Amino acid sequence: MVAMDRGSLQVDLTSQEGSRLHKPGSGDSESIQILARGKTARDAGGQLRVAFFVSYLPPHVGGIEVIAEGQIKALAESGQAIRVITSACDSESGLSKDSGYEVRRIPAWNYFEEKMGAVFPLYLPSLLWHGYKAVKGSDIVHAHDAFYLTSLTAAFWARVLRKPLILTQHVDLVPHSSRVMTLAQKFVYATTGSFILRSTKKIMVLNSRVRTFLIDKGIDKSKIVFLPNGIDTGAFSPATDDERSALRRKYNLPQDKVLALFMGRFVPKKGFATLLSLETMNNLEFVFAGGHAPVNHHTRSDQHFLGPITRAEAPDVFKMCDIFVLPSLAEGFPVTVQEAMASGLPIITTNDPAYDLYGLDDSLVKLIEPSIKMLSIALRSIVKDPKLRLEMGRYSREYALSNFHIKTHINRLIFLYKTQLSRCADEFPDAAGKEFKADLASHRSGPGGWWPRLGLSRLLARATDPQPTPASPGHSMGGPGT
Repeated sequence: MVAMDRGSLQVDLTSQEGSRLHKPGSGDSESIQILARGKTARDAGGQLRVAFFVSYLPPHVGGIEVIAEGQIKALAESGQAIRVITSACDSESGLSKDSGYEVRRIPAWNYFEEKMGAVFPLYLPSLLWHGYKAVKGSDIVHAHDAFYLTSLTAAFWARVLRKPLILTQHVDLVPHSSRVMTLAQKFVYATTGSFILRSTKKIMVLNSRVRTFLIDKGIDKSKIVFLPNGIDTGAFSPATDDERSALRRKYNLPQDKVLALFMGRFVPKKGFATLLSLETMNNLEFVFAGGHAPVNHHTRSDQHFLGPITRAEAPDVFKMCDIFVLPSLAEGFPVTVQEAMASGLPIITTNDPAYDLYGLDDSLVKLIEPSIKMLSIALRSIVKDPKLRLEMGRYSREYALSNFHIKTHINRLIFLYKTQLSRCADEFPDAAGKEFKADLASHRSGPGGWWPRLGLSRLLARATDPQPTPASPGHSMGGPGT
C-alpha cells in the first residue's frame, strides 16, 4: 500500500488498474475508484492515437477548454498522436497543426451563450464527417462532457467503428436563472446525454456529486473513476517580491494594497455579481480578470477590471495578487482554484460537499457559504492576518504539487487508455482478440514491460474490416480521408 501525506489525496494503491480513495474520516465506508500512477507511453514503447472531442478550446474562455488544452499538449509531449475536434467559436475554422497534434475547428453558432449565458454551440453538418475521420484513424476516443454535440458525435462513431470511448464528465445539472434552460439540460441528459454515458468504457469525474449524478442516471459504479485535473505547476508558481511589484506596475495596480482576484467567466454560476456587491474593506482591493465591467455598473476605485486575458497572461495575473476568491456553484473542481493554489495564493471558495474527495484542510482553505456576509468575514480575516495569508499560501502550493501536477495526471490518463484497449480485445471473439492477448502475454515478462509494442489500430481494423490493409510499425496522424 502507498499512502500520500501532507494534505494529498488519500490513495490506497491496491490494484494494477487503480485503487480506492477513502473519504477523510470515513473509515471503511463507501469509497470511489481513483486511478493509480501508470507508466508513460514512452516507457510502454508504443504511441497511442487519440481522437479528442471537446466543445471549445482557448481562446474561448472557460474551465473545460483550459483543462482539455492542457491534456492535449501534455499527451502530445508524452509521444501520443492527437487529433482534436472542437468548435471554431472565438477562433478561425479549419485545420491547424502543432508538434504532435492537430486541431480541426468546426464552424459553429454560439447563440445560447451569447443570448442566455449557456454554453452549447450548434455545428455545421461537417462535424459528422470530420468526427468520423478522427475516430476511424484512432485507437481510442476521449470526449469531454456528455452535454455537448461533440461528445454525441464521438459516441456515435465510437460505437459504429467499435473504438473504446473515455469520457470526462465535468459537472451535473448547472443551476440557471432560466427555467427553460434547466428543462433543456434535463432533456439533453435524458436523450443524447444518456446515449453518450452508456456508450463509454470509463467515465472520469472530479467530485462526488457528479459521481452520484451518474449513478442516478443508471451508470454502473465500476465505470466511474476519480481523476483530478492536472495543471502546469511550473508556469503557475509563487511570485517573488520583485516579480509581484513589477507586474503590479505593468497592470497599473496599487503596490500597498492586498489584492483579491476573481478569474473566470462573468456569469451567475461563478458568483461574479456577489463579489461586485461587497462593501469596501480597509486595505483590500479587487481584481477581476476575464471580461470588462458590466454595462451600467458603476466601477468603484477599489475594483479593477483587466478585461479578457490570454492563457499566456494568466500565470502573471495570479502572481501579482494576494488572495483568490471564487464563490461559484455546481463546479467539477474549478481549474482556476487549482491554478491559484499552484501559484501559492490563499483560497476562498464555496463549501461544496462534493469537494470532500479532495480532503482539503478547512483551516487553511476557506470553504464558505457563497453569501455577501460570509465572503466579507473570510476576506477580512485573511486581510488583517499576514501570518495566516502566508500559511494558507504555503499550504496551497504544497497541496497543488502533491495532487495537481500535469505529468502525474497524464501518466494516469494514459494508463486508463491502455487498460481499456487491452479489455477491448476481450470483446472480440475472433482471431484478432486472441492475437492481442497472446502478444500482451509475451510482452508482460519481456524487456518491453507490461504494455506490448503492437499496432493496436491493426487489431481494431481486423475487428471491423474483413480485408484490412497491413499497418506500418509506427502510427501516423492521418487515417482514412485525411
